[in-house]
Amino acid sequence: MANAIVNCSGKIWLFWMDVWDGEIISDTIQQITIKFTHNVTKQHALITTVYARCSALERLELWEDIRWIANACFVPWVIGGDFNVVLNDSEKLGGLPVCQMETTDFAHCISDSGLIEFPFSGSLYTWWNGRTGEDSIFERLDRVLGNEAFWSECNNSEVTYLIRDGSDHAPLHVVCKSEHPRIKKPFRFLNFWCNHHSFLDVVRKTWEETVEGTPFKILHEKLKNKSTYGNIFQKVATLEDVVKVKELQLELDPSEENRAEMRRVATDLRKYQKYEEDLWKQKANLHWFKEGDRNTKIFHAYINGRRKRLRLQNI
Repeated sequence: MANAIVNCSGKIWLFWMDVWDGEIISDTIQQITIKFTHNVTKQHALITTVYARCSALERLELWEDIRWIANACFVPWVIGGDFNVVLNDSEKLGGLPVCQMETTDFAHCISDSGLIEFPFSGSLYTWWNGRTGEDSIFERLDRVLGNEAFWSECNNSEVTYLIRDGSDHAPLHVVCKSEHPRIKKPFRFLNFWCNHHSFLDVVRKTWEETVEGTPFKILHEKLKNKSTYGNIFQKVATLEDVVKVKELQLELDPSEENRAEMRRVATDLRKYQKYEEDLWKQKANLHWFKEGDRNTKIFHAYINGRRKRLRLQNI
């Protein structure tokens, strides 16, 4: 990297290539904001990197910094880093209950600043306190967001939470890209739904609900339901994360209680891995695929190859 800068606290470092010129817009204890200008295209972008304090009172200063930047910003803006707070109860596992006042302060800052969160893949939790058993805590402290100007330019951007290695935080891999709006995906029935013990009850209750709209919209809304399985890929990544900790816990204390907990989590993981496998099989229409094989690269390659064959290259 040709350029580097550190913020006033000495805790946030930024590096960038020489095709960009960087200008400091704001530099405070918990964030640094740089305006980047591309040397060739002269495009502008604002990037704010955050390393928030543990104290909720001190974070109030950060929320005000972010609001000020939002009001002064008229170019694509991305903000990300360690915010040291979750947005809701689902983003924390273990430890003390989530402080609703802290989450509300954060949520109001995001709303006031007109920020939209990046869709993500990987484990739900980006931080682990390194402890096991009842002392273990998982939280989603790291995230990336963008303003309306950014999303109008890069509407297909995403962030991947990578595996923690050498740090208690997961690295964030951000990809900013733009694609033409995709046609809304049609509803598809997933065969493995039938295997769930509550399948018939869900269908019966959902079918009895009142939905307004055209006949096609009513049918779609009644059939569409994610409350039972949720995002399967995210669930698998999260369970893989938890299994690693349970394995470590079992190594340190091979008690019957830890063994039973390990079996329970491992069973959940295998169950969702099977859902994932069934989903890819159905997408790829691979009836010949051997039961138990979980090489998702094969599914991806097959599906992508089929999409290329179906794509109209020219007229």
